[in-house]
Amino acid sequence: MNPAYDFCALPIYLLILLAVFVRKATKGTSNRIFIALNIVGLCATICDLGAVYCLRNLGKVEYAQFAAYFLSYIYLVLHVGTLYLYLFFLLSVTRTFYITRKWYIEIMTYLPFIALISLVLTNPLHNYFFSVTLSHGYQRGPLMWLAYAVCGYYAMLGASLLLFSKQFMSLKKILAFESIYIIAAIAAIAQYFYPSQLLELFATSIAFLFVAMVILRPEETTDSNVSLPSFKAYVSEIKKILLTRQPSQVLAISFINANKIRAYFGEEKYNANIISIADRIAILAKKKKKNVEIYFENPGTLYLLIEDMEYDCTDDYKALVKHIRFEDKQKDGRVTSLTARAVIMRIPEDLNDLKSILALGHEFSRFLHEGQDIVNAPTITSLKSYQLEADMDEILARALANHSFEMFYQPIYSFKEKKFNSAEALIRLKDEKYGYVSPAIFIPAAEKRDLIKPIGDFVLAETFSFIASHDLKSLGLD
Repeated sequence: MNPAYDFCALPIYLLILLAVFVRKATKGTSNRIFIALNIVGLCATICDLGAVYCLRNLGKVEYAQFAAYFLSYIYLVLHVGTLYLYLFFLLSVTRTFYITRKWYIEIMTYLPFIALISLVLTNPLHNYFFSVTLSHGYQRGPLMWLAYAVCGYYAMLGASLLLFSKQFMSLKKILAFESIYIIAAIAAIAQYFYPSQLLELFATSIAFLFVAMVILRPEETTDSNVSLPSFKAYVSEIKKILLTRQPSQVLAISFINANKIRAYFGEEKYNANIISIADRIAILAKKKKKNVEIYFENPGTLYLLIEDMEYDCTDDYKALVKHIRFEDKQKDGRVTSLTARAVIMRIPEDLNDLKSILALGHEFSRFLHEGQDIVNAPTITSLKSYQLEADMDEILARALANHSFEMFYQPIYSFKEKKFNSAEALIRLKDEKYGYVSPAIFIPAAEKRDLIKPIGDFVLAETFSFIASHDLKSLGLD
């Protein structure tokens, strides 16, 4: 057996692991599974190299036969487990873990692997998978095809999952994920015809390197200041949740005085405080045995994605806030702390579209009353004032399309001249759903959406039309 390809695989696995830790791509379920995949591949490679060494020294080194058998045994278990674990990596990346909770999906996911491993564990009794003898060395047994069949089965499941994921994943990323199946299949066929060339682990390492280069790009999805997944990553995950229809909770925590605190303490101390808060949340989630993913948006909002829909995080949030407030810093004799407000969004029960979810996360704190530290989404979304702002795009679009603006002219009385000498032109918006909308609401909204010019044009046209069609003197106006 030629171990050259295994020797090539070793530095590749080590390079991937080094890159993952240097780039701080260690947080989150997907990253942790990917790290586990590479550790499994690395261990399998070491076992394969050890087995080759022992096989070359059968009869020369004491216990070489036993060591070769044992290392080949561990290698087979690890190698078979790679594609099984890779399926869970895909489930995590595509946020489709929840489908495995259905009993028939559980059977499809777990039973083939458990059955195969059970048979492999009994190999010392029957040598149906492989044998190691002094006379013939390593030989494959009559059931080795079963290991390849199970690997092929998990490859089929993974490929099907990726086919579904084309709704929210680019072709480049899908091909990167698929590469392991294509490369592994080519390597398995080549090794079948050339059994002395140990290609499979080298092929797997190349596929993982491709995934690390194309998929795991923390610089694109991580806020480098606090080493947490960014708002961009949060939006991407929400899109996946909506497309896969995975029930989830979002706990949005907004630090309403974030800008003041950051200006007062400086960027470095502020970021350190955010990191400390995120660490406390992670410790609490681990203690509660809850899968919680934390995302950060500047200047001061944390988004917690929680898969467990039965988990009521209200009490835990209140306990967390107490700790945050006790982490005050003193400067020039003054004490200041971050002030937190939170909203719990249940998807899709409370909100079922991206725009509404993002809008509530950004705006909810403005609608909380004194003493309201944490609320459920319906508490905010049921408010008419919030609904009005949330629907402002549609309101303005309707108003411009249906000419729903109205002009009113308010006379101005001069005490000096003791008469009305002018009038103020006032624009009003009458919506078919909300009735009259205050200019204090729709004017800033129109400015924000670059719609103020057509509204201004309407005001000028209507005002000049009024002046042209009325005798101002008869109205008591000069």
